[in-house]
Amino acid sequence: MFKRHIRYVAIGLAVLLLVSVIPIQAIVSNGKSKAPTESVSYTPIAETGEDYVEICRNSYYSLLLHPVTKIFCIADANTGEHLWFSGMTEENYGNMEEVSNLWKSYMQSVLAVNYIAKDATRANNMKSYSAEGFNTIKMFSFENGIRFEVDFKVISVTMAVEICLEGERIIVRVPSKDIKENGDFVIKSVDVLPFFSAVAKAKNPDGYIVYPDGNGAISYFDKADNKHAYTQAISLDIYDTLSLETTLEEDKPATAMLPIYGIKNNNLGVMAAITEGSESARINVSTAVSNSEIPVHHAGFEMVYRNEYKIFLSSITGTVSGDETQGVKVDEQILPLDREVTFFLLRDDKANYSGMANAYREYLIENKILTKNSSTMGLYLNMFMGMEKENALINPFVTMTDFDYVESISKGLLRDGVQNLQVRLRGWGKGGYAAAAKSFKPASQLGGKNGLKKLSNLAKSNSAFNVSLEVELLESVKNRYVAVKESTMPITNELEDNYLLSPKISKSKLDSGLKSLKKYDSIEIALASVGSRIYPDYSKSRKVTRTDTVALWQKMGENKKVTAVQGGNLYMLSTVKHIYDIPMSCSMQQMTDEAIPWYSMIVSGSIPFTTTAGNQSGDLELLCLQWIEYGAMPYFELTEQSPTMLTDTSYNKLFSSQFEKWGAKALEIYKDMSSRLENVTGNAMVKHNRISAELVEITYENGCRVLINYGQTDTEINGKTVPAKDYIVLAA
Repeated sequence: MFKRHIRYVAIGLAVLLLVSVIPIQAIVSNGKSKAPTESVSYTPIAETGEDYVEICRNSYYSLLLHPVTKIFCIADANTGEHLWFSGMTEENYGNMEEVSNLWKSYMQSVLAVNYIAKDATRANNMKSYSAEGFNTIKMFSFENGIRFEVDFKVISVTMAVEICLEGERIIVRVPSKDIKENGDFVIKSVDVLPFFSAVAKAKNPDGYIVYPDGNGAISYFDKADNKHAYTQAISLDIYDTLSLETTLEEDKPATAMLPIYGIKNNNLGVMAAITEGSESARINVSTAVSNSEIPVHHAGFEMVYRNEYKIFLSSITGTVSGDETQGVKVDEQILPLDREVTFFLLRDDKANYSGMANAYREYLIENKILTKNSSTMGLYLNMFMGMEKENALINPFVTMTDFDYVESISKGLLRDGVQNLQVRLRGWGKGGYAAAAKSFKPASQLGGKNGLKKLSNLAKSNSAFNVSLEVELLESVKNRYVAVKESTMPITNELEDNYLLSPKISKSKLDSGLKSLKKYDSIEIALASVGSRIYPDYSKSRKVTRTDTVALWQKMGENKKVTAVQGGNLYMLSTVKHIYDIPMSCSMQQMTDEAIPWYSMIVSGSIPFTTTAGNQSGDLELLCLQWIEYGAMPYFELTEQSPTMLTDTSYNKLFSSQFEKWGAKALEIYKDMSSRLENVTGNAMVKHNRISAELVEITYENGCRVLINYGQTDTEINGKTVPAKDYIVLAA
């Protein structure tokens, strides 16, 4: 994902010499790589000495290494103060003698390998830590960093990791070419620097861990003892669940739209991001509750190299002969992915979740993943058009909204002053909703080709109006051209009435479908699910990895017709103009103390997005305030007919949706937000501050501030009154 095109040249036998020269790729301070221009000298580091030695320095920081413990430290270049550590030591933890040897090894490791036996049928996880005494680590210095070559002796696995100091960032690389599996065990996943910038509970720190659960979530250090003693750590698969058994289940575990996490420790902060290889990885977060085996708050990335899949076993020892028992295996081949993590080092007023969001947004803009876009306030409507009812003999089509009606209400809204009207049509094609992948032909029951052509003409003649057709290209109710697991079983849900199409088939369906839409030159496309779902396909003829799938989805987004995507996964942010169905909350697991608009802050000023539909909220007044806090556009999902017509269909999201009831309210909210937020719309949110349980302050890049009062009474702050259930905008 977002390849830096960093390519390492094979290391020769020269590493056995006192000085070895290895061609590598140089990394510039903005994280972008450039073509190699010269070889870089790798010098072996002796495992002697009780003090840290300096490896390299720049105007901000110096990189220090303790040769015996193999722990590295980032120090202030001017004062020499030790700031961030790769693991736990006496200096940042306390009495390490009280820690068991096993935990000490984990807490001081640069790599922790999760492995299994090659012939295992239960996928029982075992773990080996680089700092364990029976493993060996060779250390090398180079111009701007350290290279560790780790030999996990017991499992006959070797791999390397490189740590580079670049400006105010640390770049960590795990090259796939250096991974060797020479024995009876194979790598399942690897934790990379699992205790970098970890925080000891005994130090009574002021801080928290922030992670991308939903829009964003925080676990505060000072609230750890208030949590249940057996609070579980949080694991977030990145982009979509890594388990193909649950990917189509409605209650599948929470996942992360962005490959990031952050740690605040007093006046220090770290923003961590996977900058290569995020498609097969997860984020692990653990806070030190009262019953924690080790009292340390920590987070890290787990790089997944093999996926799990279920198999059926017979006559297993300990079971009744002949009984079929379910087992688990992993992929035979390792994923050949280079991995890279960038740590953004933050201090003082930048050491908070706002500063972390700003640092990552700037990085994405530098690398052309995000583009500054000063958009205006828009009114977003999702018009549900129609679908078939499933009957025993025939499937009657239920027309909820036709093209002429969409044209009529759109003209009315434009006459009434909407300057940016974005209309998305759901269930517009032959067969309606849930059949969009079958055909790109407009349903005749909705007005057919002529009706869609009139909408295209309206969009062509009025720059304030855009209309897009939502297409679902990933899911199918038929077991044809579907993606399969390693076991050759189709990827489906528990009821086996929903399947995932092969990613290559999805891409080809879009390509062919767009050809049939050429006559509607002003009609755009919205891709359902593509921004929230990735998966592999193990079929022989259409085999793809998750990385390949991401590349296919990005190719879809590069088509000029494709302007919107459902879900906000990072890989689609460089191509689309609009995002929809972004969560405003999080899964609120036991560890979580508060939901925050972390994702919103990162994409603000670049891509407009929508969250919950106004007519689907039980408290529209509250939702409007949340839209403003999260920087979301006003959005409604509407119909011409009553949603009671959808009774006995699979679409059960609409309870009140008629435009006749909601149109005037939607217009009123749009006009109010457009007028009052004129000076902040299109600007990036640079600071989010929860002043109290009821009062929130948002600062924008142009200096304007928005104060939101969720309370029941007026609130005064710094001489300004914020009315109850309302907000005010303050000029810079």
